[in-house]
Amino acid sequence: MSTVMKELQAATLEQREQIRHYFANEVLEALGHAMGELTYAEAARLIAAQHGQVANLLEDAVYEAVRGIADPERYQDQEVQGREIAGYASGYSHARPVEEQLEILNRDKAKWGVKSFVFTEEQKVLLQKMDPDHLEGIFLLPPYNMIEASGYLPAIEKMLGNFWNINTLPYALRDLKETAAKRHRLQNEWQRQGSGNITLVWAQLGSLYAGKSALRAAELMLRPEEGGLGVYGLLSMLTTHPERLKQSSDPVILCCGDEVSAVGGSPRESKVPTVSSFGNTLRFDSVRWDDFSVDMMAASMLIPHKVD
Repeated sequence: MSTVMKELQAATLEQREQIRHYFANEVLEALGHAMGELTYAEAARLIAAQHGQVANLLEDAVYEAVRGIADPERYQDQEVQGREIAGYASGYSHARPVEEQLEILNRDKAKWGVKSFVFTEEQKVLLQKMDPDHLEGIFLLPPYNMIEASGYLPAIEKMLGNFWNINTLPYALRDLKETAAKRHRLQNEWQRQGSGNITLVWAQLGSLYAGKSALRAAELMLRPEEGGLGVYGLLSMLTTHPERLKQSSDPVILCCGDEVSAVGGSPRESKVPTVSSFGNTLRFDSVRWDDFSVDMMAASMLIPHKVD
């Protein structure tokens, strides 16, 4: 009975401030989408809307959104039921030991554009605390701002050219961008790990959310420390684990954490990017956030520190 009473108590002031902090970037990103197609007249009226008019209009929508986030079963119908879900190819099951991953990264350091990948002192301590068996293990993720790339898309383009001989950015990725939540999560974690040229994360390359839509997978990632890998994160891990995506029969990977604007559509109409195997190269596409099938799965990562 005491547990039930505690759950029904009003949120504390500290919890409310945490919510405000966590969702600040999300709200700004939503506003950016909504304002992307404003006419001049609409923009002028919006600028003039002061003293709470916009807040009043948003309140009902935010209320429904908050209740939806609190309900982890909102999209439970967007997953494969009662059917066999495609699994990994025989060559991959979990992450390589971190020492082996570090060796592979340094073998390809010229492709990455770094002198040497090394662990910071903070990471050496952290590795003693991280469970290597959590999810599919510990993965090394080089931050894209540390590999001589001018931004997120240029980093992806550089990797595709150096590792897969794809010398132009695939059409399906031209309107790709990372979400504010993922960017904040990784930026925060990178700093707490000593701001080196790799970041330690736990990850799983799809099996945990196999057969689920991106929306269903996202609502099951209940902690702010967990989120989608995005295209760059997935490609980084494929450089050290290429066997994960070697056969055309391998399940398609949903790259939550990034989004692709719909061609000719509203800025609000985005899709989730996908990566799959196609012969000896990779295929890129996008699907709706509510699409799901027996051969689709969402990759995700979990950072070891709590999000500030």
